[in-house]
Amino acid sequence: MKLILNEFDNVEEEGKWFELPGNPDYKFKIKPITQADLRKSRNNYTSIRFDKKSHQKIEVEDPEKKREVTEDLILDCVLDWKGVKEKNEKGKIVNSTFEREKFKKLLDRNANWKLYVEYNEEEGENEAVTFSGWFMKIALGPENFVADDTENLSIT
Repeated sequence: MKLILNEFDNVEEEGKWFELPGNPDYKFKIKPITQADLRKSRNNYTSIRFDKKSHQKIEVEDPEKKREVTEDLILDCVLDWKGVKEKNEKGKIVNSTFEREKFKKLLDRNANWKLYVEYNEEEGENEAVTFSGWFMKIALGPENFVADDTENLSIT
């Protein structure tokens, strides 16, 4: 991999197209989630408390807020789609135009859809990669956005 300072500038704004694994008819334009995005979002679900027993400050996470913030990160990293269909007013199935609210609805209905299974070295077992997990996996992997990446298909 080449280390080029401004290699991700366009990708961070414009994103890159990825095919949904096992479903090449569905393509999503995804932008990477940066470290700055993660730091900013972490502040929305953590707080500092004083522990009276240890007389130390401790960081406390709010699990419900963390879930909401994670969902927002996923919603923000997807910029467009192709292949997603919807019924129009006449009941005819047509290509759907991308809108954040439509994507939220798609994500809510299919978040736990298992796309594939991969081996997790830390856990020492196979684990399913879900629909929502796949978006995070792509967006959090800077290697997925480099120009000479051959594992991910892109539409040019």
